[in-house]
Amino acid sequence: MRIEIDRGSPAVDLESLERRLRSGFAPLAEGIASIRLALSDVNGPRGGRDKRAEILLRLRRGGEVRASRLSRSLARAIGGSVAKLRRGLVRRLERRRDRPRRRVAH
Repeated sequence: MRIEIDRGSPAVDLESLERRLRSGFAPLAEGIASIRLALSDVNGPRGGRDKRAEILLRLRRGGEVRASRLSRSLARAIGGSVAKLRRGLVRRLERRRDRPRRRVAH
């Protein structure tokens, strides 16, 4: 699983972010080709609920799942987007598993 982090303007520890992403998606890692995390401070130094974490997962079998979260703290924004994305990914993988397979005519 390849991980890309675009930290924009926020100062963050890239190693701890990568560890957090790997551990957050470890149970689902076999279905994930890559993870891209984009961080931004929407309002700049003015403060407020403006730290954004957007995560894009590219799946091994094609397709992608995306989630973002806005919060006062960067850690909460990242945690919220990881949790939201895990729920969405689990639902998507369950739908794939439950869908009947199509037979290919030869």
